[in-house]
Amino acid sequence: MRLIPKITEIFFKAIDYLAERFDLPTSYNDPRSPVYQALKPDIETAKRLTKRAEEVFAEGETEKAINILRYVHAKFPDFYPALNDMGVIMLAAGEIEKAVALFSRAYRLCRTDMDLLCNYADALKRVGRFKEAEELLKRAKG
Repeated sequence: MRLIPKITEIFFKAIDYLAERFDLPTSYNDPRSPVYQALKPDIETAKRLTKRAEEVFAEGETEKAINILRYVHAKFPDFYPALNDMGVIMLAAGEIEKAVALFSRAYRLCRTDMDLLCNYADALKRVGRFKEAEELLKRAKG
C-alpha cells in the first residue's frame, strides 16, 4: 500500500504551490526556504535516537539498533556518533571491515572524540593495521 508516499507527494506539491504563489524559494534544500526551516534536522533528535539505539543494542536487538542508526545517519549525515555506534555493532558482530569503514567515515567528521579514536584503533588492530592503530591511540592519549 502506498498511502504514506501519496501523502508525502501531496504535501510537497502543496508546499510548491504555496511557495510559488507567495514568491518563496521552492527547494526543500534551500536554507532560505520556509519549508527547509520547518523541516530542518534537529541535533537533539539525533542524540535521542542514537541513545535509543544504544539501549536497544544493549537489550540484544542488534537489527533494530542498526535500523535506528541508519535512519539517524540518513537524516543527519554529519552526526558522527551514529557512525561510531554502527561501527561498534559491526565490530561486535565480527564484521571488522565494515566497522573499519564506518569508523573511518566517522573519523573524517570528528578527529577528537576519545571513544571514536579508541574504537577505530581497535578495529584497525583487528585487521592488522597496527601502525595506524598506534597513531590513533597516541592521539587519544594526548
